[in-house]
Amino acid sequence: MTAHPLTVPTEAPERVPAGWYTVAAGAALQPGALQSARIADIDLVVYRTADGQAHCVHDRCPHLGGRFSQGGWVDHELLVCPVHRFSFDREGTCQRTGYGSAAPKACTQPWPCLERNGLVMVWYHPEGVAPGWEPEALDASGHLGLKVWNDAVAAPAQLIMEGIADQGHLQTVHGYEAVARTAEFDTSGASLRTAYRFDNPGDPPRWLPAALRNRLQGGQEVRFEYCAWGLGYSVTDVEIPALGLGMRTYVNPTPVAPDRCQLWHGMALRRISDPGRISTALKPLPRGMVEALMQAVLRRGYLKDIHDDMRLWERLEPVAKPALAPGDGPVAAHRRWAAQFYD
Repeated sequence: MTAHPLTVPTEAPERVPAGWYTVAAGAALQPGALQSARIADIDLVVYRTADGQAHCVHDRCPHLGGRFSQGGWVDHELLVCPVHRFSFDREGTCQRTGYGSAAPKACTQPWPCLERNGLVMVWYHPEGVAPGWEPEALDASGHLGLKVWNDAVAAPAQLIMEGIADQGHLQTVHGYEAVARTAEFDTSGASLRTAYRFDNPGDPPRWLPAALRNRLQGGQEVRFEYCAWGLGYSVTDVEIPALGLGMRTYVNPTPVAPDRCQLWHGMALRRISDPGRISTALKPLPRGMVEALMQAVLRRGYLKDIHDDMRLWERLEPVAKPALAPGDGPVAAHRRWAAQFYD
């Protein structure tokens, strides 16, 4: 199969770009829990202390190199190495050891850690420069809980994030119709904003009642507003105006190496105010039942699209000079914006 010309990237980057990268779903990281992560071939451990704060350090004890993720634990506010029980506070200072005394020369190096919009993120910069920007905090009160998945993808973060500029693939890969960009491709500093609309022919699940299935099928207009902060964090607010349905999705590639990512992605359904707009058959049902039903339907479509994208990303072979065509979309603008994160 010939790739759409816009989706052929430039030469694959040899470095991991600076940015905020997802390392955990906030709801899954309970107080006292820890889990391993990896950014730019560096092993990390992310953990939550008893006060509810998330933290991240290199997954190596500075004493003799024990791995915190291999049997370590969190004791109230301290991260404990499983080997000699050296215990470190949030600033990285060793407060005690398995022998009872402190070891002030043994210090971990905390990484900048941020919990925002239901996700735990860590700042990475190839030269150790401190963060100068953060993703925006969003109001989630009008949405159901965020469901988060993560998948390994053999593609660089920039290629994954470039999908927003690939207007052509919305038609050729996802089958959308009448695709149009409805807002400028606004690249302001570390953030990028734009918006699209298209008609989605729809393929609702066959287990739905016939009346509801027919209502969901047949070219519903879809609008979405997109914002990214760097090459590791993006959020899209999706709206289906005729049905009064909406959802918020996240697509966040975390580069475990320059050419490989752990893709953290999620979806949260917007609370439904008027089930009757979707179908008169839903009007008498309890609101919670309608929301559970529509969440299942939209989740099915969302996961199909994201998995189609994953297969696309992994099939691409980078070239130095892509042959772009009219109608491709603002891929050149996206690459100019992305260049700042490698500088």
